[in-house]
Amino acid sequence: MEYISKVTLDRPRTLAELTSMLIEKPESELIAGGTHIMSRPDYFPKSDFHSYISLDKVQELHRVSHTDKFLELGSMQTIQNLLNTASTTLSPDVYNAISRITSTPLKSKITIGGSLCLADSRTTLCSILAAVKAEADVRFITVKGDKKAKIHSRWMPVYKLYDSNGRYLYSDANTVLTRIRIPSAPNSTFIYDRVGSITNGSDHFVSVTIEFTLGQTSIITNPSFCLSFLKNGFYFVQGFDSFLSALKFPLESEDKKKIALFLSKHLPRECPAITPLQLERALRLTLNATEKVNRLIMDQ
Repeated sequence: MEYISKVTLDRPRTLAELTSMLIEKPESELIAGGTHIMSRPDYFPKSDFHSYISLDKVQELHRVSHTDKFLELGSMQTIQNLLNTASTTLSPDVYNAISRITSTPLKSKITIGGSLCLADSRTTLCSILAAVKAEADVRFITVKGDKKAKIHSRWMPVYKLYDSNGRYLYSDANTVLTRIRIPSAPNSTFIYDRVGSITNGSDHFVSVTIEFTLGQTSIITNPSFCLSFLKNGFYFVQGFDSFLSALKFPLESEDKKKIALFLSKHLPRECPAITPLQLERALRLTLNATEKVNRLIMDQ
């Protein structure tokens, strides 16, 4: 029988305690809700890795606050808690999109931080939050040779958490996503659609999210567009937002061809890891979304 050496699991109660533990044990792996590590064979405990830090008791990561402009939630809040908290602050379309992320049992288990940070457990919450211009507070802990730490936090747009291949950019153990901030945009319009399953392979999954404001002259203003391919890609390009702003709705067939050509040209270059099937699905979902915008414009 193969025996596993002792596993160390620390459970800090404050961010200050967490920081101290990361300084003392920089090789530690952070655990949020545990859905990721406990659901994968041969992941926990690893034969050559036995130092873990659980975030479940860190008080600051469970906090929720409201202002007139924002809803802030700690990264240890679950997706279901986000929905419960934001039932009267999010627009109905954004609320319904988050509700569709996954099944109710999983929404009550998956934390916001885990949903945004872990490649194997990522949900479409990342693209929804990116499209509504949400921000994430990331804490950076730099440890010097004498174990003195320099700590600073930075708010950044959610879309800047990822590269174009869908990789989370701040997976270092000394970097912690602590909060998200969701702006209130009562006059905006939000469209969300997806195809494929987040649990049955990322080579097939695509989601599209668009937020914008309906103008008075058949032009949409402040558009925000995001395509998520889970682990294979993340597409949020300011240039495409400008491209959408220049179009007059309702779109004609020639305008739709321009959108398809634009994405056909840019997606393989910007997100080279996506599959041909994902590219085709991204084009179809985007064109379907623009047709929904057409109907909204004509119903004004």
